[in-house]
Amino acid sequence: MIAHSLFDKQVLNALSNNFDLGLRFEYIDSSSIAKEKLPDLKNFKLKTVVKHFGLSAFRHHDATEDAIACAKIFLKLREHGEEETLQTLGDESAEFKGMVMSILADDEVNYKEAYELLYWLEDHVKVAKKHPNIYLKTKEVLDDDHLDRYEAKEMKAILNNVLRNIE
Repeated sequence: MIAHSLFDKQVLNALSNNFDLGLRFEYIDSSSIAKEKLPDLKNFKLKTVVKHFGLSAFRHHDATEDAIACAKIFLKLREHGEEETLQTLGDESAEFKGMVMSILADDEVNYKEAYELLYWLEDHVKVAKKHPNIYLKTKEVLDDDHLDRYEAKEMKAILNNVLRNIE
């Protein structure tokens, strides 16, 4: 499955678990790939990446049109000599790196991003064990359902350190 956000994967996993569907799928996040391969973009929203590649306009948040735009982005990334991208699509480390880059893109960490990171790490135990400091700190700062300025600054420092050390 190819989608333009880790959110989609989290929703599908949650629905599968809730309704005991037993869905298993390979997941490719075109947003993470774009973040790594197109670092000069101002952001990595679906509309921004579509515009970058000169793709036709679409009705954003229309499921079919979003899916088609995402597929076109993926094909454009592949078209532009991204062979290494195709080799690492299932690589959790690359997905984690894309997520960290996304969180740090605006130079701050917010509550929603911290929760998404925590959920992602809980779904990817191998990566959480490899980076226990960020997993434990994220759990700790979200324990009171609030992320204050000091905690956000701590998270940012840890994420910057993690980003420097990701292979």
